[in-house]
Amino acid sequence: RQMCIRDSSKSDRSDEVRQGVISDSLQETHKELHTAILDHDEERTKKLLDMKTHVDLNTVLDDGETLLTLATRYNLMKTVEALVDNGASLSHTNTKKENPLMVAAMLG
Repeated sequence: RQMCIRDSSKSDRSDEVRQGVISDSLQETHKELHTAILDHDEERTKKLLDMKTHVDLNTVLDDGETLLTLATRYNLMKTVEALVDNGASLSHTNTKKENPLMVAAMLG
């Protein structure tokens, strides 16, 4: 889910620029979420999620994980709960075709 602000009084090029800025901002938020999970910083992750930025929580990250499979792998239960509450899917898989439930089962 990405939000695009559209102002009909501006040219199409202006719309593209605004959309690019929004996309860059969303990418930065996604990176911040990823870093917070890697740092096991559940408080920071929750604060970022509470900002209600329209970030696709199911995107596969550069390391092959989704935010949810990564949080599950690190056993960050508060983060897992917050991600699910904010729309992360239990059925999306990482590049190894593992969904969060499979990761949890493998970890015991």
